[in-house]
Amino acid sequence: STMLRFQHSTWTSPRCSPGRHAHASCRHVISRAQHAPDTGSSPTVVLRQGQADDLPILQATIFKEWMNPFGLHPERFTVATTSESSAAKEVVVGFGQLELKAEHEWELRSLCICLPTYRGKGVGSQVVKALQARVQPGDRITLVTPSNTASFYERCGFRQMTSGEVPSYLRAEMAMGAPVVFAITLGKDHLVALAWDCDH
Repeated sequence: STMLRFQHSTWTSPRCSPGRHAHASCRHVISRAQHAPDTGSSPTVVLRQGQADDLPILQATIFKEWMNPFGLHPERFTVATTSESSAAKEVVVGFGQLELKAEHEWELRSLCICLPTYRGKGVGSQVVKALQARVQPGDRITLVTPSNTASFYERCGFRQMTSGEVPSYLRAEMAMGAPVVFAITLGKDHLVALAWDCDH
C-alpha cells in the first residue's frame, strides 16, 4: 500500500494552537508528523486550519455521511489536503473539528475521510492528533461515536466514559443520534461517549 508523508502547517488561532506552555504530550504530536521520513514519491498530506472556501465540501461531505450538519465553522477545523499531479489545486481528503463547549472542555466532531483511497492510511489518526495538539494541559476533549469505531479513538488515547461522567451536551447528542445509528446499522450498533485528558 502507498505510504503517506504528513506535514502540519501553522495554526493561526492563539487559543487553539499549541503554544510554548503546552504539555509535552500534546506538543510531540506535531513534531513527529513534521519530521516524517521522506519516502520519495509518496504523497504528502498537509494538515492545516480550515478556511472559508472549505465550507462547501465540509457541508456536502457531512450531509452525505449523515453527520451533525450544525455548527460548521471552518476555522474550527483541521483539514487534511493533498496535491495530486492530475489536479490543479489541493484536494481535501479529510477533516475534523473541535468545538469549545465549556472552559477547558472541547468536543471533537465531524471527523471524516472524504476520499476512500485515503482511508486506512493514517489520515484520520493524524487529524485527531493535530486536534489534540491544539488544546492545553488540563483541557478535556470528548466525543460521541458508534461503538464499532470506539477502538480507533482508543488507539488515539481516548477512553470510554462512565454514564455518570457524560456531560449533558453529549447526552443530548446521543439521544438525537441514537435513532439514526439504529436505522443505519439495523440495530447492530449504538453510541458511546469517550474522553481524552491533556494532563498525562
